[in-house]
Amino acid sequence: YKLNMSIESKKRLVTCLHLLKLANNQLSNKVSFLQELVQQEQRTRKSRRSKAIKSGTSEEHSDNEQFFDASDNLDEQSTVIKMEVVGTVKKVYSIVSKFTGSSLPEPARSQVRETLLKLPTNWSTSMNSTNMSKYTSSKKISTNGKVLILARESLDMVGNVMNVVDNTLGKAEEWVKHKKELKEMLKEQFVQTQMREKVKQQIVKERGETM
Repeated sequence: YKLNMSIESKKRLVTCLHLLKLANNQLSNKVSFLQELVQQEQRTRKSRRSKAIKSGTSEEHSDNEQFFDASDNLDEQSTVIKMEVVGTVKKVYSIVSKFTGSSLPEPARSQVRETLLKLPTNWSTSMNSTNMSKYTSSKKISTNGKVLILARESLDMVGNVMNVVDNTLGKAEEWVKHKKELKEMLKEQFVQTQMREKVKQQIVKERGETM
């Protein structure tokens, strides 16, 4: 790590961290809202499946039906939230590009770049995961579930970038603190050495006067 960064670099990283925290809060709110939507559609689907069974419609037929959200309103909300999540992610990319640049030293810079580039892969991997029970009770994942996965992966991505920037600033501050402490220690040693020299000179002078 290049710890002796300039004041301007520190300011840019502090600004970047502040903006990332705002993005993190926005994504966290989206995740919470989407979780509620997914739970709501699961309750609706369970209720309709129960009614279908009672009316004599097979559960297999119910599962084979094209998956629908709890209502058209939920579907519209999902579309809007997806656009907002994607918009937030784009802003994060822009923020990192603008404020880290040459201000973030290696290997932190590479870690951030790798984290950003992994988002599409992580989303795809999660979408194809065999454990989808936390997103849907159906064999098919809903639109809201897909957006929830995107929001969660985006939230994890922003959190990881925040940690890298925060740790870099922390290490830089520790380096500055250590440098100041070392400077103070050397100064104190110099003063003590000067004092000893004066004492020696005084002793020699006094001995010369008594002879």
